[in-house]
Order: sequence, then structure tokens, then C-alpha cells
Amino acid sequence: MKEQCKICGSYVEDISGVCPVCGAPLSGNQEDSRAEDTGALRNDMRLESQQTSPVNNVSSNPSGVFMQGMPQGNVYTDPIPYNYQNPYQTPPANGKKKKLFSVLSILLAVLGLLTSCCVTWLSIICSLAAIVLGIVALVKKQVKAPAILGLVFGGIALLFGGIMISMNLMMKSVINTDIPGIFKQCYEAQMKGVTPLEGVSFVAPDTYMEYYLYDDNTFSDKSGQIIGQYDNYGYMDSQAQSIINDKVVYAMSEGYEIKDVTCLTLVGTNGVDYYVFALPEDYEAGDTIYYIDGTSTADYRFLPVNTKAISGY
Repeated sequence: MKEQCKICGSYVEDISGVCPVCGAPLSGNQEDSRAEDTGALRNDMRLESQQTSPVNNVSSNPSGVFMQGMPQGNVYTDPIPYNYQNPYQTPPANGKKKKLFSVLSILLAVLGLLTSCCVTWLSIICSLAAIVLGIVALVKKQVKAPAILGLVFGGIALLFGGIMISMNLMMKSVINTDIPGIFKQCYEAQMKGVTPLEGVSFVAPDTYMEYYLYDDNTFSDKSGQIIGQYDNYGYMDSQAQSIINDKVVYAMSEGYEIKDVTCLTLVGTNGVDYYVFALPEDYEAGDTIYYIDGTSTADYRFLPVNTKAISGY
């Protein structure tokens, strides 16, 4: 019949009256011999349990001396608490470092850089957020590389955004628009082209000669005799940029857009004449246009020029 040893807890056959696992007496003999064998038996069991027994969750210790921090109590029968931690055991790694704030920091910094030239308010917000998240990531000991890059790029974007805001304010005070506004006007001028002057007559403000501009790109004087050809160029045309650059800036300061400025070139027997006009929005033949007179930004001025629609030629 199997019987449980009260010393080691093993279930063994009671044949010799002694536990074959630990050598302790079984049944009635156990009570009589426990007192005299306790010292030696516990020493043996202590060494054995330290070296081989997984029950007590103790690492191998050849010296036979209990390490500091072991739980107190009967080393043979008392279970080790489930929350016991060996102070000499290396704690397990916590896995990869978190990187949420670090990644958000660099993403917002890049977005701040990309929007600094066109949406400055969004650039400032993204840059400040990138700097804050980068600092938080470093404080929380998250992945350093993206956090540091977020701080650097966020600072650059914040500086660049501040410069762009200053430039936009200065440009608004001079030409009534900012950098995004200039991009928009250039795009419209490129897509729509310059507003042409054709099918009209006007009196040149410098020579007071009357010109007739026909729809076939020819022009004549008041007599009606064809004396040459004409063409219209805008700011986006390289042929006229050197002529109208400063005058476009002046026209913008007076409330006109880039697409509303046209350079009229008259090529005739007497050479080439240039006239730079600012045309009102939705210009139609017969409206008053403005000749931009002057040679520098200090003396530019608008001279009104009356146009008349012509037909029958």
C-alpha cells in the first residue's frame, strides 16, 4: 500500500518502513525517529533542495548556504509565495522601447517644414507640437534618434515659419499680397494668360499718336494704313520680363494682379515701341486702361488711357 512521506511528500510503497526517496521513517516509526534525525536530515534536504529541487524555485548554490532574501519558514513544506522575486536574479527585458512620441515628433516637424512657405499658421503649430513631443519622448526615455531629429527639424521649421510670417507681413504692406498670393497669381497668369488688347484704338500717352489695334495682330495709325504688327506679353512670358518686372510690382501695390498687366509691343517701320498697361478686372474694349509711366519704383505713376472699340477693318 502506498503511503505519503511526511518529510519529502513522496508517495512510496511501505515495505521497509523507510522512505526510499529521503530515507525518513514511515508510519509509526516516523514519529519515534524524527527527533534524533531532524538535524542531519534537514541539512541534507537543504543542500539537495538548493541544488536539484525545482519546487522551491531556488537556483543552484554549491556552497549549501542560503542566499539572502530567501523566504522564511519550513524549507521542506512551506510553499514559496507566488509573488516572490529573487533579488539576485536579473529581471527580464521589457522588450522594445516605446516610440510613439518620437515618431509623432519627427512627422510633425517634417509637416511644419513642408507648410512653412504656404500655410505658415499650420507650420507654427506643427513645429511647436514637434518640439514638445520630442522633449516628452526624451523624458520618457523613448527611442532617441527620431525624438532628437524632431527637435532639430521642429526648431528649423519654427524659425523658417517665423521668417516667412515676417516676409508676408512686409509684402502685404508693399504689394497687397503675400507669398502664397504671389504663387496663386502666377498660376492664374500661366493658366489664363495675359488679358490682350485687341480690336481697340488708343492714344499713346507719350507721343499722343493714335493707334488702331486690329484682331489680326496688325496696327495702323489714324489714317488706317497698316504700319506694323503688335503683340501682348505678360509677366510669365520671358520676352517681356526684363521690361515689366518693376512695373508689375508697382501695379500690384495699386491693387492689380499679375495677370492684369500686359506689355504691348508695337513693331513698325520706326522700330519697336513698348507700352505697359494695367487693365481692370474683366476688362472689355472701351474701358479705361492705365499706362504705367516712369523708370524706377520711386517715380512710377498711373496715366489713364481711354480705349475705343473698333470695327469695319
